[in-house]
Amino acid sequence: MHELFKLTMVGPNRRSDQTVIEQLFELSPDELTAFKEEPEILRGKVFEAVSSVQPDVREAWFPVVDAPRNTAEIFAWLYCGTAVLLQKSTGHDVLEFAVLPRESEQQAHGYFEHEVVEVGEAAGELALSLLKSTLGAPNWQQADQYQGKEFKELYATFAGFTSPKVLPADTRAIVDAARRLEIPCIKLDRHPYRGTSGDFRIRPNSMLMLGQCRHLHLVDGTMCVDRSSTVVPIRSDQGAIFKRVADLLPPAVHLDPGDGETCANVDIVVSNHRVVVTVPERMLHESTRDIAIEVSRRLEVGLLLMKISTSDPSRPLDEANGAVVNIDPAPRLDEVLAPDSLGMMAAAEGFVRWVIPAGTESRIPVVAVTGTNGKTTTSRMIDRIMQTAGYRTSLLCSDGFYIDNRKLESAEVGESDPWFRPFELSEVELAVQETHFGRILRGGFSYMKSDVAICTNVTVDHIGRLGIETLEQLAEVKLSVMQRAADTAVLNFDDQHCRDMIPQLAARRICLVSTRKGADELEEFATEQDMKCVLENVDGSDWIVLYDQGRHPVIEVDKIPATYNGTARFNVYNAMYATVGSHTLGAGADSIRATLLGFAMSVENAPGRLNIFDGHPFKVIMDYAHNEDGYREIGEFVASQDIRGRKILLIASTINRQDAALLENCRVAAKYFDHLVIRCYPDTPVSDWQEETDRMEKCALKVDIDESQITAIANPDDGVQTILSMGREGDCLVMTWGHKEAEKMWDAITSFQPGGVLNHPVRS
Repeated sequence: MHELFKLTMVGPNRRSDQTVIEQLFELSPDELTAFKEEPEILRGKVFEAVSSVQPDVREAWFPVVDAPRNTAEIFAWLYCGTAVLLQKSTGHDVLEFAVLPRESEQQAHGYFEHEVVEVGEAAGELALSLLKSTLGAPNWQQADQYQGKEFKELYATFAGFTSPKVLPADTRAIVDAARRLEIPCIKLDRHPYRGTSGDFRIRPNSMLMLGQCRHLHLVDGTMCVDRSSTVVPIRSDQGAIFKRVADLLPPAVHLDPGDGETCANVDIVVSNHRVVVTVPERMLHESTRDIAIEVSRRLEVGLLLMKISTSDPSRPLDEANGAVVNIDPAPRLDEVLAPDSLGMMAAAEGFVRWVIPAGTESRIPVVAVTGTNGKTTTSRMIDRIMQTAGYRTSLLCSDGFYIDNRKLESAEVGESDPWFRPFELSEVELAVQETHFGRILRGGFSYMKSDVAICTNVTVDHIGRLGIETLEQLAEVKLSVMQRAADTAVLNFDDQHCRDMIPQLAARRICLVSTRKGADELEEFATEQDMKCVLENVDGSDWIVLYDQGRHPVIEVDKIPATYNGTARFNVYNAMYATVGSHTLGAGADSIRATLLGFAMSVENAPGRLNIFDGHPFKVIMDYAHNEDGYREIGEFVASQDIRGRKILLIASTINRQDAALLENCRVAAKYFDHLVIRCYPDTPVSDWQEETDRMEKCALKVDIDESQITAIANPDDGVQTILSMGREGDCLVMTWGHKEAEKMWDAITSFQPGGVLNHPVRS
């Protein structure tokens, strides 16, 4: 058995709103024979094994409904279901798992929910061990800790590791309530957060972040530590608590044992200054209710457990020999209420509403930008426009993490996942998140819903990676971003795969962007509330025109520096996406115009994107083109410029690209460039440099590029110096960069001293 990939999601993702682990296995024919029996029988064997070590497991934790019949799918179903069953058996609140179809009959693809990353991964390993021992699957290699051990021993180790990590039932109820109320909630004791411990903590595994940025509140256990800061230091000191509320309580009454009355304890749960339940359930006198409510107000807590002793709860305490015997401002509700009871749900929901009252904001605006090309430039344009409109912004893009244009270094970001980091910062008022292929598949999203989502296009890139084999599957990855847009989904109507997304979106409205169609032609694809953004001729010039409850000319294309008088067609699109996205987020036309008029493609505004250096006898363009569409766009731009000399392209091979993709890259490049300098990207292992460069060269020769038009330099840095040395007066050199290389490449370009110019291409 071979694991082709494992993706551990730490946020909502393209598969689920829950955190899940997605895996793809390839099994040999011999291994698949272990799964020839009926799924129900195989599942029964697993259930019997787990029941032997944990008798409390329930059938509902691993349902038989819709069990597959394909052998590899049976394995995926059995494996994922077992991983969930093992987690549930130790108290973790997980349930979801699913099988994903594959064309290969030997590939098993599925995912299962986890609540704690390390617990989910351990459950997966134990599930494989159990399937091997129970079903006799051959040739499965297990980690050393599983070799030669009985399942009973392995399970005991697993339970000892996972049980202390269980989310308390009342904390889980708060998380569920926040989700029902659509209030952002982050578990701070879970990856990707570090978690904290110490004497200041109220309960382990219970620290939550409700709301985002300036709306953020910190919850530990059942106490909001920032809203109840005055009571936090005395939460366990009954003397101090009673002293603070003494004037609200009736005089202490001591029951005379001889008076014939028997007193009993009643726990009163107060949530959001309302009595939601009593344990045991009793009718309370109105005065007792008022006392409990006023105590919660005086202590400034959203949840309170007040214990009374009384002979008759329906009578006033001072008439029924009653007294308040305990006040807990940070109650462990799971000690008095059943986990899934109506009382627990009501208490949790009331608490969340106390922390963040109905009608108040709990989140900041989020715009997500996805697509194959143009994501970073579009994101940067929106970020700048929204700053002009008065917002303090965060920007997460392939260049890094920025707050109001200031790039945060890794030490400032801390150990938290940078994708979640913006929502912790009180100063951030709006988040712009470029959402790329790797992030979507490997980690998921840092938000449940975005306000605006933009898809620039879907073209061939990343095919052959992480289970993505076709362009249609790649479009589904981008679609997952668009489906989380709550208000507006912005689509490139000129891209077929973007058009195909329209029926699958749930956003309140859609905006169709096109440079090829007029507003009238888009009518049949848009509803009355949808928007359209097109190019129209106004007084002889192309203008970006927005249709949103009327026609609104925004800006003349030629006036936008990033478009180079409209010749950089891809940046015309990016400016249109930015216009629509910013308009939807509340920016006015003046802010949009002012920003776009000042947005030049400089290394300060857009590092590595169409940066032009004219300080040599030849022109140098540094760009991030790295796929077929990118090379076409930069090629068309160069073709529109007045270039008297040669057009030379620095192009890279990479292990992550299949031959078919490299062939298309070379084919497109050959249409626009006279010479190719082939190298590897800097992050390619040194041992692969020569092999990868040779592979790219062979692809170039296969598309009929003459050998004299190719210079192959295996060393990435030497490739940079070689193309610069080849430049002659009047030439145009286009230099494409790799991961985190833009700054270094720009330094090489600007510091290069023309002199020993090579008049002939150099071959390695």
